[in-house]
Amino acid sequence: MSTLAAPARFDIGRAITLSFSAYGRNFARLIALSLLLYVLPSLLLSVLQVRHSMEMLSRGPLAISEYVTAWPLSLASAAVALVSAALLRIAVVRTVLGDLSGRPVGFTECLSSAVRDVLPVMGLIVVFVLGIAFGLFLLVVPGVILFLAWCVALPAQVVEGPGIMRAFSRSADLTRNRRGAIFVVWLVVGVANWIAQTTLTAVIVGLFGSASIGAALLSGGQGLAGFYWATLGAGFVQGTLLGSVDAVVASALYFELRAGKEGVGFDQVADVFS
Repeated sequence: MSTLAAPARFDIGRAITLSFSAYGRNFARLIALSLLLYVLPSLLLSVLQVRHSMEMLSRGPLAISEYVTAWPLSLASAAVALVSAALLRIAVVRTVLGDLSGRPVGFTECLSSAVRDVLPVMGLIVVFVLGIAFGLFLLVVPGVILFLAWCVALPAQVVEGPGIMRAFSRSADLTRNRRGAIFVVWLVVGVANWIAQTTLTAVIVGLFGSASIGAALLSGGQGLAGFYWATLGAGFVQGTLLGSVDAVVASALYFELRAGKEGVGFDQVADVFS
């Protein structure tokens, strides 16, 4: 695609359009990245967790007390989830930035970049989640403000590589005096995302879970495993189709903010791919 010119100011409609168009143009790539970096490791961990739970239950009530000793599996699950989240988001940012700049990045290049940058982005995700959680605990509003201030820290780290705390400072600088407009962008995307998630869950659980519930009722409560797997499957489908949305939107916002506040064109931002 052709390189986009820098707009004179931050534009809500343009940021939303960039987000949805970038997602649409790179749909196949984003699905492949989500399957490889999110769904596959999550599915393997879910199978291990379910098998462990079923084993504990089959051994009777006394064995359930041993469930607390499964903390290594829980810790491993959390670690894998963090690594998967970091790898996926780096690869998505690279894909979207390359697309918007007219300099497409190859699939293997996305993966190698993700592996190379995974450690600082893991740290960034941990600080981001803890900071937002603490802010939400303080009567919600501080958490929302922090989210709006920090929402482009990820692409700032991937593109500029300033380090974790400097990436947050960079994001705060870029979003300053634009956070009301940014809130509108996230609100629109969030509503669209919620509608898609609700629809996917209703369709998948409705098609595959209803029969399991009916069989369970007829058999006195047996057979609910099918409903569980249908619900789990709905979560995996959502993760595959929508798990990259936050990184896509953050990338589009980063471009729009740099263009509007610094007069930097998309070709200049894309020098990171040179």
